[in-house]
Parts: sequence; structure tokens; C-alpha cells
Amino acid sequence: MNIAIFSEVPLWTAHHAEAIEIAMQNNNNKNNVHFISCKGALLGCPANPKKNPLLCMICRSQTNHTSKKILQDKNYITADILLDKRISIDCSFNSIEELQNFSYKDSPIGNMVYSTVVTELNDSFFDIHSEKLRVNELILNAVRVYEFTYNYLINNNIQRLYIWNGRRSCDGPSIYAAKNLGIDFSPFISGGGYNKILIRENVNTVHDVPSAIKELNQIKKDLKDINLRDELIKRGDSFFNIANGQDKNSEDKKEVNYLGYYQFSSNYVTDESFYTKYQDKKIIAAFTGTYSEFAGVPGYDTSEDFCSTFYHGIEFLQEPGVIPDDSILVVRWHPNSRNIQGSERKRLNAIINDAPKNIIHIPPESNFSSYSLIDNSVKVIGFGSSISVESCLRGKPVMFVGRNMFQDLNCFDIPQSFDDIKVFINTDRNKIGSYDDALAWGVYFSSFGNSSFKFLDQKEPKEFFLNNKSIRSPLLRILRKIKNSLKLKTIINLHKNST
Repeated sequence: MNIAIFSEVPLWTAHHAEAIEIAMQNNNNKNNVHFISCKGALLGCPANPKKNPLLCMICRSQTNHTSKKILQDKNYITADILLDKRISIDCSFNSIEELQNFSYKDSPIGNMVYSTVVTELNDSFFDIHSEKLRVNELILNAVRVYEFTYNYLINNNIQRLYIWNGRRSCDGPSIYAAKNLGIDFSPFISGGGYNKILIRENVNTVHDVPSAIKELNQIKKDLKDINLRDELIKRGDSFFNIANGQDKNSEDKKEVNYLGYYQFSSNYVTDESFYTKYQDKKIIAAFTGTYSEFAGVPGYDTSEDFCSTFYHGIEFLQEPGVIPDDSILVVRWHPNSRNIQGSERKRLNAIINDAPKNIIHIPPESNFSSYSLIDNSVKVIGFGSSISVESCLRGKPVMFVGRNMFQDLNCFDIPQSFDDIKVFINTDRNKIGSYDDALAWGVYFSSFGNSSFKFLDQKEPKEFFLNNKSIRSPLLRILRKIKNSLKLKTIINLHKNST
């Protein structure tokens, strides 16, 4: 069997290790493995979006090292992504919506480009006209990626394609090329469990919501099994204790391995004076999510919903009469939003500046404890954020607005209109969601992944070895040492300044 693996992010060692591991497992199964790498052809590469020449050189050094020192068996065929520069395409977009609706041969390339640009700019509402050149070059590059993949799969009789992630314009088009040829395809990414790899089958991205819902439902069934329940409860509790800052996600525990996970709670501080100040008021908490990681990803998009964005939702909550006089609304902006720029930052700032007296905003830069806010609230409204599940676990009535892989859990009410949100706010509501369903999320997030590392040895997080030798190229190892040295110097200086 001929299989192909696209390796787009050698600079990110953990994801590169996933590609190498998948190659080795297929080689062990007597498959012919085509390991296809970028040597500068891709635009929108998430590891090097600005195409820094030095990073491109280091990336190539890793590609060459992998080819010559790791994938040495005769059944490995290494190849480069070579795009046909004769391919051209004319397109012009007057709005983000027009961009998102653009497709090429049934491949939603416009949505992928939108996702790429949002991540690069940290701005979900960027000006389509000022970003015209970037959008157009990404569109053209994505079309060329599609055509390269389509022809490569045909010319080399490929029966299955593996590709990292799948949501961006530099990787997603390849999935649709395989899809249109009727070839099996599998996006992959790091798993939640240590040494786990998540490999989806014949879905468009690793972030596929139906797949995650199916896996969550299985965990819910497993929680009812008396032979499995105690161990699952232990794992779920461990995850939530890390999430809320009670425990640290230390390298020796390796409880949460997913690379997109950040423990913001480790810096949270409880401000008791805040709750003393408002002790005569009922506190309603609202939590927001972020868009940069899931922008344009099918299953997460809310643009056609009654609440098109969580900014829209917060703006509704600030309308006169929505929050009753005996209450205050505390809006806790997601810490990830501290990095947003451009039009999105302006919109956030405008909402905060226009807030009435009975609405208090906790900006994303603040270390104000989200968990103390949950505990001191009478009810919680979550916009897209998994803290909606944690609020249920902590015994609060919750309304969840938006879409996410946990949306089918019996942890909260889901509104169909703004009137439903208003009713939730203005009625005495004591219904608490299912503890087991909330626990299932903690189990899932810290354990997902249907394949494991067998050939590569992860001696510590993100450090992979083959036969006791690092898979990093010599140049990448030097860069790593310099980076760690600078990090150590920063820590020492901070310690000196604090003593």
C-alpha cells in the first residue's frame, strides 16, 4: 500500500515527531511511505508565517536530517512540495463573508485562508481591503497546493494521505484533493494523553466536532462501568485540578499533554475585596472564548446563529433592562484575548468603555481568578468556552452560547434566542447540569488520542529520541540550547530583581 505524509511544520518538533512516528508505523506494516516536505513553497506556514529566511533554513535542515538520518529504509520515499507557478487565479473580495464562501473544486479554500489570516493577525474582524495582497497570495498558494497534492496522489498511486491539522490554507487543500479522488485521508495532531497522537479518519480537520462528540459519549458510557469508573474519576479530577490551578501541570506528572493547552490559572489571584464590595448584589458571571484557534473551522462557526459572535452576545447583555437591578454582570474575558489586535481589539475596548454601571469587565490581561468568580456567582453564561463545563462541575446553573465539541453534554441550557438568555438571567433558576457529563470532559481532554508513540521515545515533553539520539537536526539543537539559555537568564534576572 502506498501512503503519503505531508510534513509541514518540522520547526515544531512535537508535531514533526508525530509525522515521523506515523511514517515508521506504516513502514513497519510494509507500506511504502512517501514523506513529503516543504522547502519554502508554502505560504501561511504556522511555524513561520512571515517566512523568516533563518527559520526557513533551520526548517530545511530538519527536513534534510529527517530524510538522511531517520527515514533510511528503502520503503521511504522522500519528496518536496513543488508548486506549479503557471497556475493563476483572479479573485476579489469585498467582505470577510465573501472570502469565507470562496471555494475551489469543492475545497473551501476561502475559509481556510480566513483561518490563516485570523491566526496571523490575531484579529477575527480584519479589514479585507487592507489585507487584500496577503489574502490573494494565500488563495493562490492554496490552489497550487491543492493541484500539487491532487497530481501527486494520482501519479504515485497513493491510497491514504496523512496531513497535520487540516484547518489552514497550507494543509487543508490537500485533504480535499484526497477527498475528491476518493482516497482515504487522516488529519493528525498531538493527543491529550502523554505519548498519544490523535489521528482522525476521513474528516476535514482534527477539530472535527462530531468525532469528538462520539468519543465523549463513549466516555460517558465508560463512567457507568463500575470497573472503569474509579480510574476515570481520578483522571477527570486530576485534569480539573490542573485547570483551576489547584495542581500544576508539571513535566513529571505529564497529565495534560495537548500542545494547545495553557494553564492560565497558575497566575490567578482571588480578590476578596471585590466580593465584599458587591456583597449586596447577585453576581452573574459571563465568560468568553477566543476565535484565533478555531476561526473558520466547520462546527465552531456561529456566524449564522442568533448570536453571531460572543461580542454580539456581550453587547446584548449590556442593553438596558437585561441585567436586573439587584444583580451585577461580571464579564471575564478569556486570557487568550490579551493578544488580539486591530478591529477585534477595538471592538473589545468599545464594549468595555460602553459598559453601564451594573456591568463589570475583567480584561483579558487581568489575573483575576475565574474560579473564584464562578464560586461567588449565582449563575454562569458561557460563550464558546469550556469553562461552561467547569462551572457545571462546581455546581452552578449554566447557559452555554455557541458551538464546541462539548456542546451536547448535559451540563447547561442552550438558548435558541436572546429572549432565552434574558429568561435565564431574570428567573430564579437552580437546575444544575450532570456531574458525570462534566467529568467526561476532563477525562476526554486529558486522554484523547487513538494512536501512541512506539518507535520514538519521548523522554520528556516535546523531546523525542530514536535509538537514544534526538530527532532534532544539529542546527535545531543549537537553536534550542540558545533559547533555553536565554530563558534561564531571564528567570535568574527575575529572581534577582525580586530579592
